[in-house]
Amino acid sequence: MIMIGSHQRESAYAKLIKHPEDIGGFETQSPYIILEDVDTHYHRARKRGAKIALDLKEEDYGGKSYSCYDIDGHLWNFGSYDPWNAGG
Repeated sequence: MIMIGSHQRESAYAKLIKHPEDIGGFETQSPYIILEDVDTHYHRARKRGAKIALDLKEEDYGGKSYSCYDIDGHLWNFGSYDPWNAGG
């Protein structure tokens, strides 16, 4: 599991971060999750109403990827390119 902490909690951690809505909707970092079947993941996310930021596309460096926002406005990237297995 990968989790991004909530900005709404009063904690030492919460004092270290800003929510995207606090900085104009921008992110300062964004995870890239490697998937075996990014096509199915993309279509399932769209069907369930995900806010797609970048549509699914073939990348010039290999694989496919897309980006979407979670319900808190954090940007996530999903793709099939695996830099540790780029040779096949």
